[in-house]
Amino acid sequence: MPTVVLPDQPSLCIPLIVRFKVIATSALPSDFTAESVSLGKNGSVQWEETSSSSETRLTGPTTAEGAARGCRTPVFAEGDALDAIIHVRTSDAEADVRTSVTLYYAW
Repeated sequence: MPTVVLPDQPSLCIPLIVRFKVIATSALPSDFTAESVSLGKNGSVQWEETSSSSETRLTGPTTAEGAARGCRTPVFAEGDALDAIIHVRTSDAEADVRTSVTLYYAW
């Protein structure tokens, strides 16, 4: 059943959680952080959220895992091929880690 949201009412947030793992070819510095996650479609970023500091951490010498949480955007549909961009930083450098993902919803 469709939901009608009046202009003075906040829209409903359907959660979107993006879990990620970064695997390096050499040891990651102890100050390595994954700051944000962006999802894009057709070359344009449509969703960007800060990584959850309580869920993002080094899990091994060459591995970091984490999650970003936000509200789903209507631009995405289940099965869409998306570009995922994880912005990472250390005390003396920063970079974007890019990959392709397929969007699936879990209920």
